[in-house]
Amino acid sequence: MDYADKLTLDGLSLMVKKRLEDLSKERQQKQIIEWKQRFFQEVDKIAFLSQHEARGLLKEISNPPDYFSVDDVNELESMKAALLTRIDGISLDRYQ
Repeated sequence: MDYADKLTLDGLSLMVKKRLEDLSKERQQKQIIEWKQRFFQEVDKIAFLSQHEARGLLKEISNPPDYFSVDDVNELESMKAALLTRIDGISLDRYQ
């Protein structure tokens, strides 16, 4: 193998590595979107959740996958707040 062939193979190797990284990032982003959609579809139903359901959803949403970025986790904060408000509301209803 001459020098030109080595350069060609090195270039191709870098292109393959880059493509694999891009595909991995795309797959991870798709997983993040799917994971979040599961919960954001429930937003309209929060007012009707039982305390048990709200606590279960809060537990799940409080433990996102490790590959979530800080921004992804921050997007979940409004959902957590709504669930906590629902749980608190149910708890207060019991004492009235």
